[in-house]
Amino acid sequence: MASFTVDASPVQRARRLGTPGLPSVSARRPAASERDPSAMVAMATGREHAGPMDDRQAGPVPQSTRASVDALLAAGSRALDEARWQDAVEALSLAAPALPPGGPEHARASAGLSEALWWLGEVDAALETRTMAYASWRASGEDDAAAAAAAWLAREYAGAIGNEAASRGWLARAETLADTTSSPVVQGWVALAGAYTARDPFEQITLAGTALTHARAAGDVDIEVLALSRRGLATVASGALESGLVDLDEAMAAATGGETRLSTLATACCDLVLAASCRASSSGSHSGTTSSHRSPNAMAIRGC
Repeated sequence: MASFTVDASPVQRARRLGTPGLPSVSARRPAASERDPSAMVAMATGREHAGPMDDRQAGPVPQSTRASVDALLAAGSRALDEARWQDAVEALSLAAPALPPGGPEHARASAGLSEALWWLGEVDAALETRTMAYASWRASGEDDAAAAAAAWLAREYAGAIGNEAASRGWLARAETLADTTSSPVVQGWVALAGAYTARDPFEQITLAGTALTHARAAGDVDIEVLALSRRGLATVASGALESGLVDLDEAMAAATGGETRLSTLATACCDLVLAASCRASSSGSHSGTTSSHRSPNAMAIRGC
């Protein structure tokens, strides 16, 4: 007797129905190769069946596809909110090819896909899909969002894979775009990226302080906590242990108190671990001194 798995999720429905603009496969559960994040990125970018994103023609989503795409986007958003990263990748990698490249919906889907891939440890794929989000935001004239994406890329190229040339390029691009806006949120993200990529701890302290000022002006708790955390780590690295711990303790209180996104909590935890490592290194190598002047960027930011 044949057996069937009934799954009414938007991802499964989209695969079964073969809606125009969406990939179609059988009703079975996806094979391992289909669930592989890199394969899903290829699907999302259109590289399974087409050329690069820049070669594809933007246009309206057919009406027959719209309901399926909306369901997939909603499923992806819920999965992100609930930290179901693999589910988010599955939904958003199916939705993205059906959305016009260069549009704001494509940008948001690509950014969400990037976040889920980042959590799954697929750093290269996360960078690629965030770059797609940047391109679509630029094409749609949403330069504030594009600047924030460029700032994120600057941070991750430096901290996640150590590509300082790419990091400098994205930071410069973020700064250029930030010059055209008065948004304290954008200014905060760009200053924060500078704090994360600077090599000198004192420069990190200054830039993190700038980011903190912008964050509090905008009421953005994620930027505020990340700025406090980075300033605290850099302050500990500069030798001022007690002052640095004040910032780190405040950042952790806000993050663990549920005020921030999960990624902000994770980064603050990393900074706290790195600060402990900095303190231990300073105690072991510079006994009797007050400062090791060691940049946190000499240590791994991710995977702590």
